[in-house]
Amino acid sequence: MTFKIIHYSIGYKQRILKLSTNERERGFLKKLIKDSESKSSTIHILIDADETIIGLVGVSCSKVDHLPALLVDFIFVNPSFRGMLIKDLKCSASEYLIAYITSFIIPHTRTFCAVRWLVLIPDNERLKLHYIEQFGFRTYTDKRGDDLLCLRV
Repeated sequence: MTFKIIHYSIGYKQRILKLSTNERERGFLKKLIKDSESKSSTIHILIDADETIIGLVGVSCSKVDHLPALLVDFIFVNPSFRGMLIKDLKCSASEYLIAYITSFIIPHTRTFCAVRWLVLIPDNERLKLHYIEQFGFRTYTDKRGDDLLCLRV
């Protein structure tokens, strides 16, 4: 099966929102879409050949303690694909999206911004451990006291 990453367009708004399983997720997705439409974040959507949304990631440029960073605003996997290995990708959807960020988005971003860190705030302790173990993120408490996960890139 063929997969590709596309950029968010308004035509995907309702399709994305329908994937949420609860109001909390829906709220995060609405905010991400709003940020994308106001150009403060970009959304990259992983779809298959049938244009089924497998997952998506929103990213924006930011700073962590005065160091340029790429912030993962939200990473979302279609509930039908959560926790599963996607055979043709040879990894899970979230793993593929993180790899896409590190291998494509960050090198592209570095052409105009000296990004040093990939930063995210995990939604829960289970995800925190997953990002640390699977991708090598490190915990970091910034000067404001926020707990972050950082990956030097």
